[in-house]
Amino acid sequence: MKNNSSFKNKLEESGHSFTSQRAEVYSILCENAPAHLTAEEIFIKLTQRHLKIGLSTVYRTLGIFTNIGITDKVDFDDGMSRYELVENFDGKNHRHHHLICLGCGRVEDALDDLMEDLENDVLEKFSFNIIDHSVKLYGYCAECSMKNKIETGSK
Repeated sequence: MKNNSSFKNKLEESGHSFTSQRAEVYSILCENAPAHLTAEEIFIKLTQRHLKIGLSTVYRTLGIFTNIGITDKVDFDDGMSRYELVENFDGKNHRHHHLICLGCGRVEDALDDLMEDLENDVLEKFSFNIIDHSVKLYGYCAECSMKNKIETGSK
């Protein structure tokens, strides 16, 4: 689990109170990292713990977390907003890339910053300083690729 005191400090520095509900939502995110959870999935996990937190509270909490840099809100073009913890709360880290399988829907994180050379070229050629980016790569995971080869008889 990430450092609870840095989480509390981040909330308080941004003018938000540290509440038990916010701590519980944060706990669910930490326990399920690196999963990309929807608000509804977080809500279900909270109710399984017999916590009385409303879905609207979960949505508001995630909105606060995203606005102050505790979570990133990601969209994998499936109509659902998902949330993942930010690696560092200092605001100096890039988001990582996502590999999305078109076969099974699995999402994997590509933690390497594959865009560094492109960002340097853009800075040099256009004097445009990129501070963040979001990359989604669509294709087929190893399992789906193998399954497709077997079904089509491809080599």
